[in-house]
Amino acid sequence: MALNFVNGCLDPVLEVYNASNERVYVFECPSTNGSGMTEEHEDLSVERDDLNNISKLYFLGYKRHFNLDYSKLLRGGAFLEFKKIIDYAHNVIPGGPYKVYLTPRSDNPADRVLVLFKKNNIIISILKGRRRAPGMKDVIIKMKSVNVFYPLQISDPNNLQIFMNDFYLN
Repeated sequence: MALNFVNGCLDPVLEVYNASNERVYVFECPSTNGSGMTEEHEDLSVERDDLNNISKLYFLGYKRHFNLDYSKLLRGGAFLEFKKIIDYAHNVIPGGPYKVYLTPRSDNPADRVLVLFKKNNIIISILKGRRRAPGMKDVIIKMKSVNVFYPLQISDPNNLQIFMNDFYLN
């Protein structure tokens, strides 16, 4: 059966590694809602004029930006997990420095990206219901890749090998 999407379809995974490259924490992100997880590929180019005043464009690669959209609902426990990952990323937890890797879609484990959390305000709004509120709203987690990628990082899930325990599906 041919799949009608690229890069995979399952939920993102965040992993934290210490300076010795030992994995110290893993968080399987809950399903996003609203617009889901968006991935943006920012074209990094430099435009220069040569001695004849002719403009030339030099392509350097792509920066990848990721937005995890929980604008409609995020449960408190999941928010605390994100807080812990952000604390690792900002080296608030002793034992650092730490690196945070994002696997944007867990069914494509080969696509693993070293990320930074973007400078942004984290909005915490509770849904109606006071103590019986199902969770929070307006939470959007924003990250960007540390490295520049070349070429465009798009994979066809029809050609991915998905490993499951002792066997793989092709």
